[in-house]
Amino acid sequence: NNTLAVTNGSGGSGTDITVQLTLANESTVRGIQTDLVFDPAVLSFQGALATGRAAAFSDSSAVVGSGRARVLLFGSTGTNLSAGTGAIASLTFRLAGPEIQNRQRPGD
Repeated sequence: NNTLAVTNGSGGSGTDITVQLTLANESTVRGIQTDLVFDPAVLSFQGALATGRAAAFSDSSAVVGSGRARVLLFGSTGTNLSAGTGAIASLTFRLAGPEIQNRQRPGD
């Protein structure tokens, strides 16, 4: 049973916020591709960076539609994620509109 989750974040209008993509995995993971769904009236996706448990992985991310961003993490030289729990990527979003605090995490 493997579970991806995104942490909460908050900030003021026009500011960038960084939240963590976390993974709890019971089996070895060689790569991850996931789509993040968010309200484009509130957030714009700025990018993703492999970090934490996946710091040795290569990363790629792109906006693939209105309110949808795709994140890929992969090991290019046989790098794997052993079973465990923790952050695997930092996700950066820009807040739009009026000041927003304690906004639900992207995708909720």
